[in-house]
Amino acid sequence: MRVKRLIKNFEFLEEKRPLIELDSNTRLNPEKNRIELKIQDDDTYPTSGVVKTWVTNPSTVKQWLGFDAIEYHPRDPLGDPITSLSFRISDGTDEYFWNGGAWEVNVVDWNTEGEVASNISEFAATEKKIQIVIRLSTTDTAYTPYLYEVKILWSSNVEFQEDLIVRSLIPLLRDQIRPISDFPAKLLVTTDTVDMKDSEVSASFPLKTPYNLTDIDSVFNHTDDPEHQNDLFSSFDSINQIITMTEAVDSGKTLWIKFLWEPEVALSTGQEYDEVSKVPAVYIADVNGINQKTTSLYDTVRNKEEGTAVKISSPRQRDLDIDLRLITAKQSDLQKFTDEIRKFFDNNVQLRSVGLDEDYYFYQTSDFDARNTANQKEIFGGNFGCRIVSALFYTKQEEDLYIVQNLNLQFSKRS
Repeated sequence: MRVKRLIKNFEFLEEKRPLIELDSNTRLNPEKNRIELKIQDDDTYPTSGVVKTWVTNPSTVKQWLGFDAIEYHPRDPLGDPITSLSFRISDGTDEYFWNGGAWEVNVVDWNTEGEVASNISEFAATEKKIQIVIRLSTTDTAYTPYLYEVKILWSSNVEFQEDLIVRSLIPLLRDQIRPISDFPAKLLVTTDTVDMKDSEVSASFPLKTPYNLTDIDSVFNHTDDPEHQNDLFSSFDSINQIITMTEAVDSGKTLWIKFLWEPEVALSTGQEYDEVSKVPAVYIADVNGINQKTTSLYDTVRNKEEGTAVKISSPRQRDLDIDLRLITAKQSDLQKFTDEIRKFFDNNVQLRSVGLDEDYYFYQTSDFDARNTANQKEIFGGNFGCRIVSALFYTKQEEDLYIVQNLNLQFSKRS
């Protein structure tokens, strides 16, 4: 298996405040972007406090590899640190302590940074989740430690564009796109339940268009209630597609059913989705990378105790322009579909990469370009444009380094 080493950064930025759990003795300094002990009414710091990061959940993690805290500790006149940090690791459910031989569930004891860094590779990645629990401590209440960032080195088998499009965007569309369509059905029997697969209930059933029905919004007796004031919907069995109403409706009267459906969502490079059996659908017709840029910056994760480090070069960044194509068998469905896609973009300004557990700015670049008449296959359709901004592609090889612990320089006089 080909894997890449990557870095997960827990940065203590003001924008991350809602994700960080601070106890009453700690604070996030919004000006310095750091965690510190919270000064008390008597102008001293408490002796300790606990902070928890958010839980990160990169689905492509294979192993946790390294741990590095970016910190600052005040020192006494002899140069010894007055403050300290200690740690536990969590999988989002339980907290773990390295006992010298294994990671055990433990909410009492704490590890040093060196103990975590040297043994994090033994922490199971099966849950694909990790959270850092930090204790800030001081032996002199006039001082506090400062924690700016925690870095986790991890290995991944992510394929970057596939992760964004196939594993992130397509599932998000499947989960959130739920147009509502109207369907009138004249009853052949008096009933308070409607089997939408049974033609003996109504000649309109089963539905001609192969919808994937997910729920019912409302049901009205259109004959007696043409203004649709009295909703008769009670429940819906989505597996058997049976609607239960609050009262029976007589044979010969027309029900007006408003139902939610899930479109087919797929990635396509051809026209094979322009088929009645595949509609209604939204598919990704094209993806183009634009505005590519690289920098000379890099990031590292150090093991300070062992004197080693891993350097990860800055990734390539590019915007991904995406062409979304909508197709339906009815023009009315296309209109409802279009409104639902607009709502989707209005409510999703970020796209989360599930493989990396990172958010990208995501927006609509062009409004719907509709085809108002059906094509030769009796299909209505049109296109939306959208963009993922500054998607990351780590292509450079990682480097193993040694930390320079001490540098002794000797100078000689020139004669």
